[in-house]
Amino acid sequence: MAQLLSGIDALPFSETIELTRANFDQYTFIEYIPGMTGVVSQAGLAAIPHAVVLLRLPEHANAQAVAAQIQSAVNPARWICVEAEAARAIARGNYVVFAMSLNEVVQAVAANAENLM
Repeated sequence: MAQLLSGIDALPFSETIELTRANFDQYTFIEYIPGMTGVVSQAGLAAIPHAVVLLRLPEHANAQAVAAQIQSAVNPARWICVEAEAARAIARGNYVVFAMSLNEVVQAVAANAENLM
């Protein structure tokens, strides 16, 4: 996660949370995938619309399909009182990166993800 967020100036204060079966759909908008591991970096204040999710999927999972499913299910207003400017899901190998935040943050996360993956 640190490498995905490296060099991005517009990041809010964030906390990193491990994704579990119980909170998976809250951050990905899709059902839990058995064997998946992941973390989310989200804004420390609920009034700031920012979340970056990093998923490592099991070998049998189709990362492109998972990214497409997340992208189509996303709710940029999940914080109720605020809405993210942009949202993007990227798949490479058995990894999916999903960012929902300011447009410039989403673009920077996507660029970092594409360089790293």
